[in-house]
Amino acid sequence: MKLLLYFILSIGVFAGSAGVRNGTIRGTVLDDSNNILQGAYVITQFEGDPPFQRNAMTNSEGIYVFNNMPVGSYTIGFSKNGYQSHTLSEGPPATNDQHGNIISAYVESGATYTVSPVRLSFLGASGQAIVRLKLVDSYTGEVVKDSQVILGATSSNGSSNGFHETTVSVTPNIDGLPNLPLIINTPGYEGLEEQIQAIPNEVNEFTVELTPHLSAIQGRVELNGFPFPKLLSNAHISVDNIDIEKVNAKVDSGGFFHISVPASTDKNKRSFNVRIHLQGFQDIIISNIISPIAGATTIQQTIKLTPITIMVRGQVTSSSGIAPKVSAMNQAFIKELGISANIQNGFFSFLQIPTSIPLSLKIIQLNIENEVEVGEAKFTAIRNGTNQFIIPGIISTSTKK
Repeated sequence: MKLLLYFILSIGVFAGSAGVRNGTIRGTVLDDSNNILQGAYVITQFEGDPPFQRNAMTNSEGIYVFNNMPVGSYTIGFSKNGYQSHTLSEGPPATNDQHGNIISAYVESGATYTVSPVRLSFLGASGQAIVRLKLVDSYTGEVVKDSQVILGATSSNGSSNGFHETTVSVTPNIDGLPNLPLIINTPGYEGLEEQIQAIPNEVNEFTVELTPHLSAIQGRVELNGFPFPKLLSNAHISVDNIDIEKVNAKVDSGGFFHISVPASTDKNKRSFNVRIHLQGFQDIIISNIISPIAGATTIQQTIKLTPITIMVRGQVTSSSGIAPKVSAMNQAFIKELGISANIQNGFFSFLQIPTSIPLSLKIIQLNIENEVEVGEAKFTAIRNGTNQFIIPGIISTSTKK
């Protein structure tokens, strides 16, 4: 009784405010063919303080009216059995029109607010719905076989091609199409429990992704003949037909790697092609590695990456602007590789230098006055359509002080 009295007093406060009169909200409800819709349920909620709700039904002309409404803002919801409701899942009165906009009204003192016509989509009569499910692996996109599928009160087992078809009875209600519980259990995959909606008297097709249980493939990669162990942590490891992010590859500076792949089962041995890429080195593919049921499969042999190489040539001049004096001590060194080449008549060359790797060149030579001169340059050899990479001219400087 106290709650009811409070409600009446609250309404009275609005109606009794000096110079302010209550107003009216009215509108029309149609179906999706623009025919009048009689018997639609309409709910409106006052957005002031305190909030309250009022209900109405559309008459034989599809019209609803809310009289004696206090001044302020309102949101409005619509529903009818067998039609798509305009009330969101958060509950009334949060509602959307057919364009995704909230249906609202604002009552001014003594005025009538007319809401634009609202259209409710017909959901179809009750009947049998054919539901076709395609089950796929969320990692590889392959169809998933040997699943137990329960949809509503029906079930099926052991599809050999990943497709399941069943027929269910569907009766739309005031909230629209009912949710049908879907349960899928498959060896090697996480169980799935979802809800779907099926339209009666139609074929309803769904693709359902199942998440596989995971195992690992691990191994070690080396650089064949080149001392760049720090580069190994830059290696990219991928698996054919699996998104690179899902592989979750990890490579440390020692070349040890670990990747995640779908696990095998007793009945389904799963194999994968592993690709290893490092800029400046030839890609390697290790084919048909079988994933374990649990734990990790270790690739026993060490995987060696072979660098992509090119001839590197260059020219040096002394500080006087001429070629150095002929001497056995005239040498060009590549520090990181620990190799050297003779400088003859101001020219040097290296036959096989890895590409795409930053390197440092040091020059030591004699000038015509028998003074030692040095020079340095940094370079990264690239394959530019020719069979050689040219280092721009280097000028050495005397070490004599």
